[in-house]
Amino acid sequence: MAKKDYYEILGVPKDASDDVIKKAYRKLAMKYHPDKNPGDKASEEKFKEISEANEVLSDDEKKKKYDQFGHAGSGGGSEMSAEDAFYEFARRHSQFGGFAGGQRVPYGSNVTICVALSLMETLNGVKKNIRLDREVMCEDCEGNGSLGGDSFDVCAGCGGTGQQTRVMRHGNSVIHQTFTCQSCGGARRKIKDACKKCKGQGFSVTKDTIEVTIPKGAFRGHVLTVPNAGNSPRGGYGHNGNLLIEIDETEDENIKRDGVNVVYDLYIGYADAILGATEVEIPTIEGTAKITLEPGTENGKILRLKGKGIPDVTSGALGDQFVYVNIFVPKNISEEDKKILEKIKKKQSFNPGKEDIKHSKGIFHRIREYFMLHE
Repeated sequence: MAKKDYYEILGVPKDASDDVIKKAYRKLAMKYHPDKNPGDKASEEKFKEISEANEVLSDDEKKKKYDQFGHAGSGGGSEMSAEDAFYEFARRHSQFGGFAGGQRVPYGSNVTICVALSLMETLNGVKKNIRLDREVMCEDCEGNGSLGGDSFDVCAGCGGTGQQTRVMRHGNSVIHQTFTCQSCGGARRKIKDACKKCKGQGFSVTKDTIEVTIPKGAFRGHVLTVPNAGNSPRGGYGHNGNLLIEIDETEDENIKRDGVNVVYDLYIGYADAILGATEVEIPTIEGTAKITLEPGTENGKILRLKGKGIPDVTSGALGDQFVYVNIFVPKNISEEDKKILEKIKKKQSFNPGKEDIKHSKGIFHRIREYFMLHE
C-alpha cells in the first residue's frame, strides 16, 4: 500500500516553513498522543504516521531528498513503532522544558462539585447533567502561555539547565547544593511574549455540561470519579484531571435514611395502641404499604419491614425499613373528653402493676434491640 504524502499528513503546504511544520506537528501529536487516547488503535496509528512525517520534514537533508525523490529518497521513510514515535515526541517537546522522556506524565488538577439527590434517586440511581467550570488548554498557544506557542527565552537564572547550585562552606569543606531553579521552576525557559488570548496562563475557563450516571445506593459523603473530566494540565501536555462528584442528600418529608436502611415515625392514637389496628397505611420508598398493629402496642415499639430499604452501592443487597411507633398524646382536649379519661384513669386495667412493668420494654432495651436489628 502506497504511503500518504508527508505534507498532507501534517496538513501543511509543500513550501511550508520550519516553524509552520513544527507547529502543525505539535498540534496533531498532542491531539493523537496515546496518553490522551488510551486503547484507541486508530489514534495510535495516526500518531505514528504524524511522527514519521515530522521526522523527515523537520530534518533539512531528509526533507530535501524527500522533495526530490519522494519516499524512496527520504531515508526516513521506514515505518515507526509506537514506542519510537512516543520518545521522538517526548524528545522534541522537552526542549527547554516541558515533558522529558522518562519523567512522569503530568496531570491537571481535579474539579470537585456537590450533587444533592432525593431519596428516590438514591434508590433507583439517576442520570444527571452536571454543569461545571473547568480549565481548558488554550488553543492559540497550545497550553504553554507563549505567543504562537513558541515565544521563549532561555532562563537567565539557570542558563537553560533547570537547576541552580548553591556553594556553602562548612569549616574547611565546600558543599555544592543543587536545587530546582527558582526563576523558571525547572522549566529551563521563560516566556518572552505572552499569548494574547490566555494572557500567558495557558488555559481558559469554560462552562461544560457532562452527563453522569449515579448508581443505585449512592449515599451522603459518597464520591464518584469521572476520569479526565477535570482541568487541563499545565504546559499543554499530559492528562486532564478528574471530576469528583460528592453526593449530598435532600431530606425526605416522611422517611429518614440510616445507611442502607430507612426509618419512619408512625404516630397512632391511644385507641389504636390499646385495641390494635389493621391495614395501617405507611409510606415506603417504593410507594405505600399496609401493616397491622397488635392490641397493646407500646410506645417506642420497632417494626421491621425486610427488603424495603436502599440497595447497597457495592453488593446491591437491599436494606430494611424500620417503623417507630409513637403514641400521640393530645395537648388540648374538651371537658367531655376529660371526664371520660377521669373515669378510665380509676380503672385498674389502665394502671401499670409490677408484672406489667416487669414485662414492659424500657427505652434502654429498645435502643439495644434497634442496634441488634441493624447487625
